[in-house]
Amino acid sequence: MIDRGFLNICTCDMVNCYVIRGENGDMLIDTGMEKYRDYIESWLTHYNIKLILLTHGHYDHSSNVKYFSEIYDAPVIISRYDCNLVLDNMSRSCYYLNPIGKVMDMVLEKTEHCAELPPRDKIIFSEEDAADEAVARLGIEGDIISLDGHTRGSIGFVHGTDLYCGDAAANIRGRLLTIPVCESPKAAKRSFRRIFDLVPRRILCGHGDVYQ
Repeated sequence: MIDRGFLNICTCDMVNCYVIRGENGDMLIDTGMEKYRDYIESWLTHYNIKLILLTHGHYDHSSNVKYFSEIYDAPVIISRYDCNLVLDNMSRSCYYLNPIGKVMDMVLEKTEHCAELPPRDKIIFSEEDAADEAVARLGIEGDIISLDGHTRGSIGFVHGTDLYCGDAAANIRGRLLTIPVCESPKAAKRSFRRIFDLVPRRILCGHGDVYQ
């Protein structure tokens, strides 16, 4: 487990959670796995969490979403297309792009693959203006963008020259690559190209070190 507080990153088992600080509260991006809940919660004591953004519905990013939403009384921004995926990661089929993707898919089948969502009144769909308004109320400037492909509802967040991209890309040994498990290879490649079109100074991935 790694805590790199100067970058507002908490890494547990190669899964990254991020916090963006705002004038009126902070936003947590992804919630990590349940088995690391206590560690992540201890890390979050340094922040004032008022909003949670899920980049996508896979269990390693969403397992603690209901718990953190309740203890911080924080609404959750998520794509409407990934709500069912949070409840059951096996509800939609995936493609693997190479042998590593096949291994990842096999591992996913053997692990926990579901989580709970907070009540409907705590959910804000990323496709709606209300999502941008919720972020702006914290005094955080940025844009929620679609990065579909890894999952249909994968989203990212552009904050200044930083891009939080979830699993639309991963930093693998210093190389930015697509994750070789996805629901739509065509969409995943399109979103990967979009990341570079945005020309961010730093790319903060769901897995791997910050790419810059």
